[in-house]
Amino acid sequence: MSQTKVELVRKAFAAYAEGGLEAVLPFYTPDVVWLAASEWPEDAAYEGIDANRKQDAVWHASFDDYGWEVHDVRDAQDQVLVLAEMVGRTKVDSVVLRQKVGLLASFRGEQIAEVKAFNTWQEGLEAVGLTD
Repeated sequence: MSQTKVELVRKAFAAYAEGGLEAVLPFYTPDVVWLAASEWPEDAAYEGIDANRKQDAVWHASFDDYGWEVHDVRDAQDQVLVLAEMVGRTKVDSVVLRQKVGLLASFRGEQIAEVKAFNTWQEGLEAVGLTD
């Protein structure tokens, strides 16, 4: 994997921080698939742009200041692994929650075609044969 894909993923997260999901869409293929982590209580997969909008709306319905803090972006052969934290403040009682997740991005050409989420950084690392 070239450094180009790692930088593309970094730019996609920066775009989300600036403009939310709509700003990330140019980085996705039209049929992008987001595979939710095993403990996610909603749909297991979100296929296409509209489905990804639905997933993003679920988060924003529950949290204010929802976003991502990226800690590491790693080349993983033909994929890119992101170790990040989902961060948000609950709407009901303003409690700040943080969840470490692994995200594995796969590509078609120069766009992200699939993102597989993992419940922990360790699960993400193990999925690509890496360790801390």
